[in-house]
Amino acid sequence: MRVPLNLPGALLFYMKRAKLTQRAFAKKAGVSQPLVQHWLNGSKAPVAEDADTIAVSLGLKGSDYDHLLDMLVAGRLDGPLLKRYLALLDRLKASESEVSGLARTVELQNTRIIALESQRKA
Repeated sequence: MRVPLNLPGALLFYMKRAKLTQRAFAKKAGVSQPLVQHWLNGSKAPVAEDADTIAVSLGLKGSDYDHLLDMLVAGRLDGPLLKRYLALLDRLKASESEVSGLARTVELQNTRIIALESQRKA
């Protein structure tokens, strides 16, 4: 199952995966259960500064942590600022892909150079 793209849905998804009730999650995150309920119904959103605490409480790492952080930051933005943030995020992902492609090209070139040097020595 894919992680929902909205913050309340993602929090609930991660809570279920970690087998945490609202009360257990609240205790681990150091917040009240009513606050967690607000997060889950979308009437309030956690602040991005609490991302580490929330992630640890839910056992999140790697891409799951990144996904949650992206949603926490995006949840605090609105209108044109959100559009700019998402555009920058897309550009960053494209740049990462481009750098990865360049790294593969360099690695192939190095492999060819080593092979040519080995042939020349033989």
